[in-house]
Amino acid sequence: MFDNPDLDNIAERSLNLINELKIYSNIKYTKVNTFLFNQYAETNFLNYHIDTAEIENGATITVLYQLNDDYEGG
Repeated sequence: MFDNPDLDNIAERSLNLINELKIYSNIKYTKVNTFLFNQYAETNFLNYHIDTAEIENGATITVLYQLNDDYEGG
């Protein structure tokens, strides 16, 4: 999928979990087109938004991973 074995592993594990959960009963996901990484400072946050550009490019699901070992809050 990607030129990076770590991203391939994340993609494969994500696809397996998404398909196992059967989020959409008639859809089987077979590939991850792209990854998008965001980095936030202590006071930053992701506000409510609609993934318009992603939907226009064919996205049907968004998966978020928290890559932080000392997160506090909610």
